Order: sequence, then structure tokens, then C-alpha cells
Amino acid sequence: MTIQEVVSTVLADTLTLVGKPERWTQRKWGRDADDRSINRCGVLADKPPKCLCLDGALHRVVYRDRSDWLLRAAKEIAPEADKHERRSFRSQVYRYAHAALCGAFRTIVPGECYADDLWAWNDETTHTAVVHALKLAITRERAGLDHG
Repeated sequence: MTIQEVVSTVLADTLTLVGKPERWTQRKWGRDADDRSINRCGVLADKPPKCLCLDGALHRVVYRDRSDWLLRAAKEIAPEADKHERRSFRSQVYRYAHAALCGAFRTIVPGECYADDLWAWNDETTHTAVVHALKLAITRERAGLDHG
């Protein structure tokens, strides 16, 4: 397993979470069934939110839905790593996936000042653009391309 395979899997899971317009939101980490705002801790709760922003979905995948899988992947990718290094792998994957998405955003909307900020990009764009960026980032990771 490679880091690109791990990140493409995380991005694909993120796409699954926000791939439908009714599962995506703006200006909040997420919303519950009653359309109330939920914070980052709520994003990681057992009960899945009704909808998530892009960063909320990425956090949910990395720190909850794929958390155990990422620990196993860390052991496979870096068998010599100690327990602390394997636990920090999730944060590294989050940052790597974030960079991959930002690279896709810069391709879609060149020159935009918020292209390195998932929150701003999510809140200033359309659902269609978010899905396009996720698909582009996944394709690039699977091909082993640079984040540009």
C-alpha cells in the first residue's frame, strides 16, 4: 500500500459523504437531522450528520470512519514506526488529502486567493465544483501526480 492509495481511498470516502447535494452544506461543519449546526466534535459522533461541509467530511473520514484502517495502513507503510508515529499518521493523511484537494481547486479556479483554504473554498463555491475537485484529486492521487 502507498500513501497515494491511502489518500485516494480517504478522498473517495469523502466524496461518498458529500457527493449528493443534500449531503453537503456550507458555513457549518455539518448539520443534524433537524438542520441544526454541529461542530467538529459532532462531526465525529457515532450518529452520522445529515450533511457535512467538505472539511467536515474529510475530518469524519480520517478521524472516525477510517481511523482504525489508517492505523493498520500506517503499520503496513512504515512497519518500523513506533506507536506514536503510527497514531500521527492520520494527521499526516489529513494534511496530504487537504493539499491534494487544494491542488485540484487551483486547477479548477486558477488564481483564487482561497484555493488553499477548504473552508473558504467550500463556502464560496458550488456543490458541482466540490464534487469535481474531489474527483480530480482522487484521479491525481491514483496516478501518483503532484498536488500542483
